[in-house]
Amino acid sequence: MLRRLGYGIGVLVIMGFIGLVLVTIVYQQYLDTPIDPGREEPAVIKVPKGNLREVLTVLVDNNLVTQPTLFELHASLTGKATQVKAGTFFLDYRWTPSELLHHLVEGTSPATRILRLPPGLNQWKVSSRVEKSGLGTRSKFEELMRSTHLPDMLGLSIPAPDPTRFKGLDLSFRAPLEGYLYPGTYEFPWEAAEGDVLERTTQAFRRVFKELLVKHDGKVKDLMKTYNLRHHDLVILASLVEKEGVMDDERPMIAGVFYNRLRDGWKLQTDPTLVYHPDAYKDRPSPTYRRNKSMPYNTYARKGLPPGPIANPGKASLEAVMNPEKSPFFFFVARADGSRRHTFSKTLDEHRKKIRKHLK
Repeated sequence: MLRRLGYGIGVLVIMGFIGLVLVTIVYQQYLDTPIDPGREEPAVIKVPKGNLREVLTVLVDNNLVTQPTLFELHASLTGKATQVKAGTFFLDYRWTPSELLHHLVEGTSPATRILRLPPGLNQWKVSSRVEKSGLGTRSKFEELMRSTHLPDMLGLSIPAPDPTRFKGLDLSFRAPLEGYLYPGTYEFPWEAAEGDVLERTTQAFRRVFKELLVKHDGKVKDLMKTYNLRHHDLVILASLVEKEGVMDDERPMIAGVFYNRLRDGWKLQTDPTLVYHPDAYKDRPSPTYRRNKSMPYNTYARKGLPPGPIANPGKASLEAVMNPEKSPFFFFVARADGSRRHTFSKTLDEHRKKIRKHLK
């Protein structure tokens, strides 16, 4: 009787051992097997703040955890069940459950959005990129750009256009923040919105603009006194240089041409101002635009600077208007040799000859 009992207990022990081994194998195999190796696109998951059960519900719903019991067991055995970080993360289906838990605890893959703003974009093109990046809508972004109180909140002093110079013209599309969104590549948290974009880009502008003012302090003061300019006028000029110039080393020369024209009371006559309008900014300038005096930014129709910047200039253009190159030139035209450079002229007759040569 005792022998049979001992035999039965032995069998149970062996079976239990075998079962434990099998469970261990299954457990380890689960931890070391990629969740879904064929799925390359990561999931954007908002991990809630709370206990592991609440986190597991989200992970199961998104097919990141297929064995919640084993996953919870692993988290408990490793002491990580209470260490999962809340937030929005990129979670990769090619990870193993063990790797997934590691990333959840370390918070190593926060979900972000990338916004790339090359120099020279205007308010409409920036708003399009903001929308494509998932950082808001075009309409909301453009509404904020046109806000009259937001510049002060962002630490910017932006004067309104002279009402006597632009009386009777439609400036409803003017955006005070145009010109102040510094170009660059920005990384934002996943939940960021339009206001965050404006805050980051204008902060970058303020930092760069201040550095350049300090660097060219004496020159800037002389320019502002000689030409009766404000800091805002420097931004307007920089936007014109940005749209006209391609090669950075030419920008100071282009800025010098604009200063020569301002000094002698000439119209600036720069083509990019002809299409700064919500109905025209995608079109190429044409003679009809030059004659259209209802276009408030048209520098062929009016002397002096336009009502505001026509784009968001980069550092090279901002520096060019603070440190322009002196020259006898009043004209420039793009070369037709593929160099993306310009040729400069002193007189209208010389300029016309070069236009016939390069634009024939």
